[in-house]
Amino acid sequence: MPGAMRQSTSNLELLTIYEVSKILGSSLDLQQTLREVLRALAYQLQMHRGRVYLVGEDNVLRLVAANGLSNEAAAQIEFRDGEGITGRILKTGMPAVVPKSGGGAAVPQPHRRARGPG
Repeated sequence: MPGAMRQSTSNLELLTIYEVSKILGSSLDLQQTLREVLRALAYQLQMHRGRVYLVGEDNVLRLVAANGLSNEAAAQIEFRDGEGITGRILKTGMPAVVPKSGGGAAVPQPHRRARGPG
Protein backbone atom coordinates (compact mmCIF):
# COMPACT_ATOMS: atom_id res chain seq x y z
CA MET A 1 0.00 0.00 0.00
CA PRO A 2 2.74 2.52 -0.77
CA GLY A 3 0.29 4.59 -2.82
CA ALA A 4 -2.17 4.85 0.08
CA MET A 5 0.62 5.81 2.50
CA ARG A 6 1.87 8.46 0.08
CA GLN A 7 -1.67 9.86 -0.24
CA SER A 8 -2.05 9.91 3.55
CA THR A 9 1.26 11.77 3.94
CA SER A 10 0.27 14.22 1.23
CA ASN A 11 -3.07 14.88 2.95
CA LEU A 12 -1.33 15.43 6.28
CA GLU A 13 1.10 17.89 4.70
CA LEU A 14 -1.77 19.80 3.05
CA LEU A 15 -3.68 19.88 6.34
CA THR A 16 -0.57 21.19 8.08
CA ILE A 17 -0.09 23.92 5.47
CA TYR A 18 -3.74 24.89 5.94
CA GLU A 19 -3.37 25.00 9.74
CA VAL A 20 -0.19 27.10 9.50
CA SER A 21 -1.86 29.53 7.08
CA LYS A 22 -4.76 29.99 9.52
CA ILE A 23 -2.30 30.69 12.34
CA LEU A 24 -0.32 33.18 10.26
CA GLY A 25 -3.48 35.15 9.51
CA SER A 26 -4.79 35.13 13.06
CA SER A 27 -2.52 37.56 14.91
CA LEU A 28 -0.12 40.45 14.47
CA ASP A 29 1.92 39.32 17.48
CA LEU A 30 4.94 37.82 15.70
CA GLN A 31 6.35 35.82 18.61
CA GLN A 32 2.99 34.36 19.57
CA THR A 33 2.24 33.49 15.95
CA LEU A 34 5.61 31.77 15.48
CA ARG A 35 5.14 29.76 18.69
CA GLU A 36 1.72 28.63 17.45
CA VAL A 37 3.19 27.62 14.08
CA LEU A 38 5.88 25.55 15.83
CA ARG A 39 3.21 23.92 18.01
CA ALA A 40 1.16 23.01 14.93
CA LEU A 41 4.22 21.53 13.20
CA ALA A 42 5.09 19.55 16.32
CA TYR A 43 1.58 18.16 16.58
CA GLN A 44 0.85 17.49 12.92
CA LEU A 45 4.28 16.31 11.75
CA GLN A 46 5.77 15.00 15.01
CA MET A 47 8.50 17.65 14.79
CA HIS A 48 10.39 17.29 18.07
CA ARG A 49 12.50 20.42 17.87
CA GLY A 50 11.94 23.67 16.08
CA ARG A 51 13.36 27.13 16.43
CA VAL A 52 12.89 30.42 14.64
CA TYR A 53 15.65 33.01 14.67
CA LEU A 54 15.55 36.56 13.33
CA VAL A 55 18.55 38.68 12.36
CA GLY A 56 18.89 42.01 14.13
CA GLU A 57 20.38 45.18 12.68
CA ASP A 58 23.62 44.19 14.42
CA ASN A 59 23.71 40.98 12.29
CA VAL A 60 23.17 38.78 15.36
CA LEU A 61 20.60 35.97 15.22
CA ARG A 62 18.19 36.01 18.12
CA LEU A 63 15.88 33.17 19.02
CA VAL A 64 12.28 34.40 18.90
CA ALA A 65 10.35 31.11 19.11
CA ALA A 66 11.21 27.55 20.10
CA ASN A 67 9.54 24.33 21.14
CA GLY A 68 10.16 23.56 24.79
CA LEU A 69 11.71 26.86 25.90
CA SER A 70 10.14 29.62 27.91
CA ASN A 71 9.90 33.09 26.37
CA GLU A 72 12.48 34.31 28.87
CA ALA A 73 15.00 31.59 27.99
CA ALA A 74 14.45 32.06 24.25
CA ALA A 75 14.94 35.83 24.54
CA GLN A 76 18.44 35.29 25.91
CA ILE A 77 19.76 33.06 23.10
CA GLU A 78 21.71 34.54 20.21
CA PHE A 79 24.27 33.44 17.62
CA ARG A 80 26.89 35.43 15.82
CA ASP A 81 28.03 35.09 12.24
CA GLY A 82 29.74 31.72 11.66
CA GLU A 83 28.97 30.10 15.04
CA GLY A 84 27.91 26.49 14.55
CA ILE A 85 25.17 25.43 12.14
CA THR A 86 22.99 28.42 12.97
CA GLY A 87 25.78 30.94 12.50
CA ARG A 88 26.87 29.21 9.29
CA ILE A 89 23.35 29.66 7.91
CA LEU A 90 23.56 33.36 8.78
CA LYS A 91 26.96 33.67 7.12
CA THR A 92 26.14 31.76 3.91
CA GLY A 93 22.46 32.59 3.59
CA MET A 94 21.75 28.93 2.80
CA PRO A 95 19.03 27.07 4.72
CA ALA A 96 19.75 23.78 6.46
CA VAL A 97 17.70 20.94 7.84
CA VAL A 98 19.30 19.14 10.76
CA PRO A 99 17.61 15.74 11.07
CA LYS A 100 18.89 14.88 14.55
CA SER A 101 20.38 17.65 16.62
CA GLY A 102 22.04 16.19 19.66
CA GLY A 103 24.78 18.73 20.18
CA GLY A 104 28.39 18.25 19.22
CA ALA A 105 31.05 20.38 17.60
CA ALA A 106 28.72 21.89 15.01
CA VAL A 107 26.16 22.90 17.62
CA PRO A 108 27.90 25.26 20.07
CA GLN A 109 26.31 26.71 23.16
CA PRO A 110 24.69 30.01 22.19
CA HIS A 111 25.61 33.30 23.76
CA ARG A 112 23.37 34.38 26.61
CA ARG A 113 22.59 38.05 26.74
CA ALA A 114 23.59 39.74 29.94
CA ARG A 115 20.66 41.18 31.79
CA GLY A 116 20.98 44.92 31.98
CA PRO A 117 18.97 47.46 33.88
CA GLY A 118 15.41 48.03 32.67
